[in-house]
Amino acid sequence: MSLGGNLFNARKESGLSQEETAGKLGVSRQTISKWELNALLVLKDMLAAVWRRRKTGARRGD
Repeated sequence: MSLGGNLFNARKESGLSQEETAGKLGVSRQTISKWELNALLVLKDMLAAVWRRRKTGARRGD
């Protein structure tokens, strides 16, 4: 699976919309979309934040 696919799955498993994910990471919704489509390079620090959220089981409303 591609990096974008993994990001998409992690976001969905967390129950977050692209808008909510963008807000938590301090980026635009369009950036999340481009990451998921593999159309934009994911910065190392942002990727780490996504995986930390997934690992800690952060859910909607956190």
